[in-house]
Amino acid sequence: MLKKFLNTSEFKSLKIIEKTLKNSKYKVFPGLPLYAVFGNRDNEFNREEKRYIHESTFDFVIFNEKSFPQLAIEFDGPVHDIYKKKRMSDIKKNRICMKQGLYLLRIRDFHLKEYEKITILEYILLRFIRWNIERNKLV
Repeated sequence: MLKKFLNTSEFKSLKIIEKTLKNSKYKVFPGLPLYAVFGNRDNEFNREEKRYIHESTFDFVIFNEKSFPQLAIEFDGPVHDIYKKKRMSDIKKNRICMKQGLYLLRIRDFHLKEYEKITILEYILLRFIRWNIERNKLV
């Protein structure tokens, strides 16, 4: 039997991300394994981190026009508050991203709700795009 790839909130998130990035230099890819994003950097991770990287995925990764990851997005559903194991997994992912310099945005259902014709997720992504343009001009 085939498995559903994204839950309803993740699917809605993907549609919002795709719409927001449509006319930008960025592309989104859902469900990427961490090892596909970080590559082979065995000397930079301890044994536990290596195992986690090979077993875990990002909900969404946004890449620039040169195919480098710029931002990872994790959709945190209700189980993220309930189960200690899930919270510990989130902390590992946070630390690995911080160690590698990859921005990680954690979102929830309320980020998908529309306020004055824009969702919080759209607003954050638009600010991210704008910030990258402004940052490049400053450098």
